[in-house]
Amino acid sequence: MLTVMSSTHEYVESLGVPIGSRHRSDCAFCGHKNSFAAYNDGVYVIFKCFHADCNVKGRVRTRLTPEAFTSVVKPEVKNSFEFVLPDTFVDVSKSAHAMQYLKSVNCMDAYLHGTIRVMYDKRLNRVAFMIRDRKRPVDAVGRALADIKPKWYRYGKSQQLFTAGTSDIAVLVEDCASASCVSHMVTGVAMLGTSILKDHIEQLKKYSTIYVALDKDATQLALKTVQTLKPSLNVRMLILEQDLKNMEGERRDEFIRRKTS
Repeated sequence: MLTVMSSTHEYVESLGVPIGSRHRSDCAFCGHKNSFAAYNDGVYVIFKCFHADCNVKGRVRTRLTPEAFTSVVKPEVKNSFEFVLPDTFVDVSKSAHAMQYLKSVNCMDAYLHGTIRVMYDKRLNRVAFMIRDRKRPVDAVGRALADIKPKWYRYGKSQQLFTAGTSDIAVLVEDCASASCVSHMVTGVAMLGTSILKDHIEQLKKYSTIYVALDKDATQLALKTVQTLKPSLNVRMLILEQDLKNMEGERRDEFIRRKTS
């Protein structure tokens, strides 16, 4: 644990991270293994501990030296830190409550077939849906199993959409459960309560058709989303009378089949 340095900034400065380089180590503040990361972008050293119980993060202005004025090319970095699974994540099968949740929202088939990867956060009592890029976890979204807020919690800072399925037809829904329960027929894509960003549009360009399928009480968001996507994508709008994850299986399949055919 840190005992000598009088401040977080002094500690980060003492690391001497070169411009354009990353540093990874045990956290000197909370003591957890390999959870502390720092990156020198040429102007700031950006640092963070990824352990759930540690709040250490921030940035320190780089102290320029004569060597810093040599021809150093600043790399383009979209995400300064790679996502690290919290050590409170365990296999979802270890929680009967979590498994029951997957059954209740019709996600069990997607889980058992490996279409989605789901874990259980034993500290926060959340079912954690992994957001993956080529099967590599880049973020996670947790759904609370108790009556607490927020109901959905995003663990990382990526702009990657949660997707489930391999179809070239995508159905854009509100959350990971709704995306997962239709993944055997189409590719479910979860908006996760955010507005569509430029990065999202690029990710959606691989689909031949995108159906925006939000709940009836989110009609205005659905209309806005369609208008945002229309210039770049083949997009259509579906108004749901009932959330897809709460529909009975055959009824949901028939609805998707009829609306996307």
